[in-house]
Amino acid sequence: LIASHPETDPDTGVSEEARRVLGVLTAELPPSQAAKLAAAITGAKRKQLYELIAEPVEKFDKNQ
Repeated sequence: LIASHPETDPDTGVSEEARRVLGVLTAELPPSQAAKLAAAITGAKRKQLYELIAEPVEKFDKNQ
């Protein structure tokens, strides 16, 4: 069994999977709640996820 780690964005330190989960949750929940749940699901840091939500739209693609 070979385990692979999700690709992590070198600029944000957040994995692609965490960004995808955050995008789904952000579409339905307030930013703070979306960041909290995405952190619980993916193990990413809540603060980093919340900062992604606050970034300009062109930097955060919800369709990833």
